[in-house]
This record gives sequence, structure tokens and C-alpha cells, in this order.
Amino acid sequence: MLHGSSNNQFNNQFDNQFLASMSIPLYLFTFNAGKRRANDELARRLASTFPQEPASIFVFGLEEMGSIIEGAYGPSSRACLREYNDLFLDALNGFYGADVARFHTVGMVSVGAIGLVAITPYPSKYTQVREARSGCGYGYSSMKGAVGLRVKYIPQGVTQSKETSVEMTFVNAHLSAYEGEYYYQKRNQNLNFVMRSLDFGDGYGFVKPGAHSFFMGDLNYRTTKKFSADSEASKKLRSLQDQSQATKELPRKLLAQYDELTLGMKAGDMLNGFSEGEINFNPTYKFVYPTAIYSTKRSPSWCDRILYQSTYRAPMTSRLLRGSKEKVLLAPVIHNYNSLDVLLSDHQPVYLNITVPFHPPDPILNASGFLQILPSDRESESSLSGPTSVYMRPTALDRLIQRLVRPAVDTTIAATLAGTTQPRGRLAVLGILLVMFGLYLMRRG
Repeated sequence: MLHGSSNNQFNNQFDNQFLASMSIPLYLFTFNAGKRRANDELARRLASTFPQEPASIFVFGLEEMGSIIEGAYGPSSRACLREYNDLFLDALNGFYGADVARFHTVGMVSVGAIGLVAITPYPSKYTQVREARSGCGYGYSSMKGAVGLRVKYIPQGVTQSKETSVEMTFVNAHLSAYEGEYYYQKRNQNLNFVMRSLDFGDGYGFVKPGAHSFFMGDLNYRTTKKFSADSEASKKLRSLQDQSQATKELPRKLLAQYDELTLGMKAGDMLNGFSEGEINFNPTYKFVYPTAIYSTKRSPSWCDRILYQSTYRAPMTSRLLRGSKEKVLLAPVIHNYNSLDVLLSDHQPVYLNITVPFHPPDPILNASGFLQILPSDRESESSLSGPTSVYMRPTALDRLIQRLVRPAVDTTIAATLAGTTQPRGRLAVLGILLVMFGLYLMRRG
């Protein structure tokens, strides 16, 4: 009995050491394409953003990947995303080469003109892919909203031990636009709504205990509440384009001073428990297409962002291994967080190369489904922790809206636009009106 107990203890210690020393390299990318379809220039420029060694999974988010009418009509939206998926596959296979890895799409989801693609060179390590969609535009349309993919990662492969696994959730969003306090609050409402209403079919929305979580997209947070091209903020932000005055510290300084998302997260207005890499790049919006010149109609802003749940704490097994020679990753490591300088839209893409521990972050969702603020490592009288009043699991009303209301509104938008903007649509509307007028005359006669 003692011998068997010793063996079990050794095996458990080995498993714990194996898990604690594992890490997951990830690549995330988000781009507001400005209603433009996939093009070769983006494929060529993507190579400069890829890590030298292939990540475990590459996740690409898109906003405005097609026109409004293409987004409102489901088959057209999916066709736009398939074009981008092919572009991403070609870029990855071309950069790494067939002798290093062959890449496979493990997940693809869209709503409106918002899309998300997950690609990996290790398809046998990913299983149980779940999709979610949420519209938060006018009338709950998909003109604004979010899409998500939740995957289960098994480092030894699905044919091996399925007990050693962890989930990862990726969401790409497009939130409400425009400057002003009203629109800032609307973005915050959008954020909470899509985080809750994204229904992955497992009882959870975006936030799930025991999962790594990543939120990205054109979040549309601005740098001014009341825009004026002559304001001090606008002038300072536009001056970032002056290479003679550019410094690494200046973007960070202006971000801390003016950026709504940075200030809002610091105040606790949104995304408690989430963090972002250090921003050393210039605002990614709004450019005069197809130039690198900021528009004078908007204050330059860091609209395009990538965030990750950051409530990682060293599990007991990892603490016990600190004295070992095995390298143990206890918190995410950001290798590169940057924008891509391309002239393909009024936005510039943003990408993140990050490595996360195998162990997921501490949960920020309690057993009742409410967000909770975890205690800070910094001891202070102002430090707050505990449950909030923000509920974050999909409700019956959320499901009704996303399954019935959103598709009905999208169909109405598609039909209206087709009838008023397309030649065939206008002819069809004219034909219907003539028939109705003829029936009216017959009835009078």
C-alpha cells in the first residue's frame, strides 16, 4: 500500500510539474476593413506581424469586412469571411512553409460584417469548438455586435489524455461609434450586453470560470468627449505623425491623458479583471483613406484594441515548483503588441503576440453568474473586492433577441437596402407598387 501511494504521489507531482511548466503561445489580430473585401496587399503585409515560431493558435478578427447590405444578408457575410479565411491561410502557409507546418481553420463565425477566424498548425490539439453571436446595433441588428469562439485545448492531442485540457474564449466586437458622454455610456452598455448575450451553448456568455478570455475589435473608445479640430487634445494627437517629434513615451502619455478606455478601466467603468499590453503605437483611427494622414473630422483615437483576462495567480502546484529548475510561467508574457502600418482602410490593424500559462486565470464570475472584483495584490484602504450587480450569463430574453429579433431586423435591413440601392431591387419595388396600384384601380372599378 505504501509503495502504491508513493507511486501515485510521484505521478501527481510529475503531472503538476508538467502542467505548471506548460505555456500556450497565441497570436491575435483585429482589423476594421472599412467595408472592403479581402485583398493581396493585406496578405503581403501580414507576414511582418507573425512570430518567428508558429503560435499554437492564430485568431483573426474583422469588422466591416463587407458592405452593410452584405453584412445584413447572412450568405454574403459568410462569403466575405471565407475570402478573408483563405487570405489568412495563404499568408500563414506562405510565411512558415509546408516543411514547418500546415495550417487548418478550426473555427469561423460571423454576424453582420463582423467575423472571427481561428487557425492552427496543430488541429489535433483543439476540439469542442463553440460559436456565439450577438447583435447590439439599432433594433438589436448586427450593424454592431460581437462574435465569439470557445475552444478546448488539449496539449497532448485529442487522441491522448483528454483530462489535461483548458478552454480559451476569443471574442471580436464592433461597438457604437461617435464622440460624447452619451456614446461613451452606450459603448459601455454595448460591452456588457454582448459579454452577457454571447451564448456558447454551455450556460455561459463571454466570461467562463476555468477559461482564458480575450476580447478585441473596433471598440470605438475615443480621445475626446466633444470633438473640435482645433482643441489641444486633437492637435497633440495629430502631432504624433510628426516623426521629428516622435518618442516612444509620447503615445503612452497621451493615451493615459485622453483615451476613454484607459481612463474608464482605471475608474472601474468596464472590463474589471482585464488588462492590455503597453501601447507604444499611434492612434489607429481615423485616417483619410488611402493615406496615412489623420482626418480633421475626428480626434485621432486608439479605437482598435486587444485585451485579456489578467486575474492569474500562481496555483499551489506552481508555488511548490518555484525551487525547481523547470521554467514556470505564472502570468502572461506579451512579446509584441503593435499596429500594422497599412493604407487599406480608415483604420489600422492591431495585433498581439502573447504567451499565457496553461493554468487559467482566477474566475471573475461567481456561482450566481455575477461579475466579481477580485482582491488586489496591493494592500490599500481603497482596494475593493467582492460581487457586483452585473449579471453575465445569457438570459432567456437574450436568446429570444439573438435567435428571433436580430435575424428579423437584419432581414428587414437587407430587403430595404436591396430595394432602394440596387437596380434590380428598385425595379422589383416599382413592379410591386404598379401591381398594388393596378389592384387598387380594379377594386374601384
